[in-house]
Amino acid sequence: ATGWYATIWHIETGRVLATPRSHRKLLSELTFSPDGRTLATASGDGTVKFWNTADFFERSTRKKLAPTATFDWGLGRAHSVAFSADGALAAAGGDGGQIVVWDLDS
Repeated sequence: ATGWYATIWHIETGRVLATPRSHRKLLSELTFSPDGRTLATASGDGTVKFWNTADFFERSTRKKLAPTATFDWGLGRAHSVAFSADGALAAAGGDGGQIVVWDLDS
């Protein structure tokens, strides 16, 4: 993560695949789901955004990349985001030590 957005590269070719830009403040953390299909980004704007990684490969260069979901629980700055090992749950941590956990299947 570099500032307000992340840059995603294809590890074998070194080609930039995507630069997901949607947060209004600096990124705090990013993580991929265990199956690699979802990227989650946490930001100082208080939101956690989810991105479909297939969009990184299939989108045209003119199409703006958009998050598939945005969550804001009023935690203040979102400092961290993580997936459970089976990918069924996600968690985010914010200011003051608050943590929220949610079921991704719901």
